[in-house]
Amino acid sequence: MVDVTLRALQRSATYRAQRTRNVLLLALVLGIGSFFAFSFALSGGSLQTKILLSVFAAVIGGVVQLFSERWNIERQMHAYCEEQFGTDEPINFQVKLAPTGILTERQGTQVNFVWPNVEEIAETDDSIDFYMRNNSGIVVVRKRAFASAEEMRRFLALAAEYLAQPHSFAEPAPRV
Repeated sequence: MVDVTLRALQRSATYRAQRTRNVLLLALVLGIGSFFAFSFALSGGSLQTKILLSVFAAVIGGVVQLFSERWNIERQMHAYCEEQFGTDEPINFQVKLAPTGILTERQGTQVNFVWPNVEEIAETDDSIDFYMRNNSGIVVVRKRAFASAEEMRRFLALAAEYLAQPHSFAEPAPRV
């Protein structure tokens, strides 16, 4: 669940914009704050030295923010999964391909992702990812779920075949 959430966030323009805003805001605050701190601590130092040290502090703060953010999100998602599901261990669910869509079932909940909503099928090193239009979801099928490489290849071929077929229902409405 945590890994799937992180994959979905990486494709979200809203998330990327918020992350950029957070990094820039932190860098700005650190830059200004450190300039005043260096001005007070280095009262005899040159203006160039104070500016250079402030820019350095801002850059370091921005880089730390970039790397610590992923760790923070992972930690929060682990806590959320433990709260919601009673564990932060992997949660099993079933994925079935049908002519109408991708049918998923997890802990008694069924969801049907219809083929017109599937934007992309991507094979990664460890999974097959189904990305939905308008960032409305992601379904990840781990490669370890297949008994063989041939079974996985057939699954992927069937998904591509269903996705390529014309569908009789209308395109999904745009998100508001």
